[in-house]
Amino acid sequence: QGTQEFQFSVSAKGTFYVNWGDGTEEVLQRTDTNEETYTHTYDMPGQYTIELDGKATAYSNGSTTPAISFNNNSNVAEIDGSLGQIFSTLANGNQPKFYYTFGSNVNLGGKIPPALFSGISGEPIKNMFYGTFYDANKLTGSIPSDLFAGVRGAPMEGVFYRTFEKCSGLTGQIPGALFSGLSGAPARDMFHATFSGCTGLTGIQSGLFSGINGAPAQRMYNATFYGCTGLRGSIPNALFGRFDGVPQELMFGNTFFSCDGLTGSIPSDLFAGIHGQPAKRMFEGTFNVCSGLSGALSPDLFADIEGVPVEKMFYNTFAGCAGLGGVLPAGLFSKISGDVAPQMFYRTFYNCSNLTGIADGVLGTLSGTAQNQMFAEMFYKNYALTGYSVKSGDKYLYEIWPDATKNHVGGMYKSATGLSDYASIPDVWK
Repeated sequence: QGTQEFQFSVSAKGTFYVNWGDGTEEVLQRTDTNEETYTHTYDMPGQYTIELDGKATAYSNGSTTPAISFNNNSNVAEIDGSLGQIFSTLANGNQPKFYYTFGSNVNLGGKIPPALFSGISGEPIKNMFYGTFYDANKLTGSIPSDLFAGVRGAPMEGVFYRTFEKCSGLTGQIPGALFSGLSGAPARDMFHATFSGCTGLTGIQSGLFSGINGAPAQRMYNATFYGCTGLRGSIPNALFGRFDGVPQELMFGNTFFSCDGLTGSIPSDLFAGIHGQPAKRMFEGTFNVCSGLSGALSPDLFADIEGVPVEKMFYNTFAGCAGLGGVLPAGLFSKISGDVAPQMFYRTFYNCSNLTGIADGVLGTLSGTAQNQMFAEMFYKNYALTGYSVKSGDKYLYEIWPDATKNHVGGMYKSATGLSDYASIPDVWK
């Protein structure tokens, strides 16, 4: 028959009581916040209900040290009750962290208890719910709308980084009130990959991030809904609250990557308030493979972003958005002017097969030495394009860079044979 072990770790100071479910009880008298692993060996393998009680009196200052963790524990089958009652808020900002608490619990099933974090209130802290349910792919049901109800205040770095990543068994809509207590300026990585790989989620309710207002932060919505192939319906208006500040690196990198079930037009105000100099990879892959999005792009989508191009700023932004149509409007990138940068428009509209034209004034006045893949495959597989190719100022791009090579512009207009000047476009651009 053999034996079976169960273990978990605690870093909080306090007195805790464990009933191991086989008649054995244990008191954990902790006088410090050093992380320690506790192991229990059962005489016979089987299913046991483990009960935990007690009260934390202090938490570790380590940015990645969880108050309690079952990380990588394949023996956790279901959870119930409230960790927040045991690991409660001690004072505003003096909070427990649930860093990968149930991370990689590949056999964790059932639903997330609505009261799991009750007893936690006030301002969040760095990495507070980082990876809490990462890859717990057998969890089922909807995300409770009040799961984080007590968490109120300004976002902190990494606060919901990877929280539900790869929780493919979760279903239903993402509740609009899930983060309703958050208010204030964005923080870096605050929603990085939060729902990435949650293929069972079916929609995004309006108001999800509405309380977050202020200057953008690095990777704030990077890969937030990456691979959420089950999402349906349109992107809610004002989904991301209100911005007022300059772009930051990867701020919307791959945000909706492969969300091919999303439909409707991209809201014209989705990025309103972001103004100033472009940032590296700021919209890299934002809508990549969102094939269900439709309608024409608004000229206001990036209206206030102005300045010199930077590397990968619109790399793959709309690649694979086969449902987008109409003419690319004048003004879309018109305030971005100056010396070109590597991969700045690489595959931006790759396989946008229903775009019908390119208005003069889409781009600002670009100049400088040709750069690696600066326009490579920008309109590759854009079969429906008519009218004339892209101008910068009063010249076509191929007139500005007559010596460009395939490394710079290869495949930019490949398959766009309906363009009026297609015959005049040098082969290297095709």
